[in-house]
Amino acid sequence: MRNIQKDVQFGLTGELYTQPFIENNLDITIKKTLDDYHSFDFISEDKQTFIEVKTRNISYSTAKHYKDLFISSSKIQYIKRNPTNTYYFCYNLNDVILLYKYNNCKLNTTINGRKEEGLKKLCLLPVKDMEIIYKK
Repeated sequence: MRNIQKDVQFGLTGELYTQPFIENNLDITIKKTLDDYHSFDFISEDKQTFIEVKTRNISYSTAKHYKDLFISSSKIQYIKRNPTNTYYFCYNLNDVILLYKYNNCKLNTTINGRKEEGLKKLCLLPVKDMEIIYKK
């Protein structure tokens, strides 16, 4: 059975781990969003750039095999309501950190989810369009 507290801790640890790699790659300073329910994990000092970090227990080769990584469609809805900012999705995988800059393109979607959370609409971000910003 899934342990939600462990999942949350796994994600928070991953966010803190990836922060300096994101800052170095984008040449900006970011901080955690203060609202636990904000759509994005980090915001730049000038409040113009938002970054969502997802930590996944998979390898880069597995991500490439499946071709896409998921993001909740609610993140894209947030972007559409706030289109003047810059948005990134960062994936902390077992062996690399990937960065995807959202460019207002049309994304494929799917429906997926876990029993305890219900079904969600997810957007598929193509791995081929992600930049490796760090190899572990």
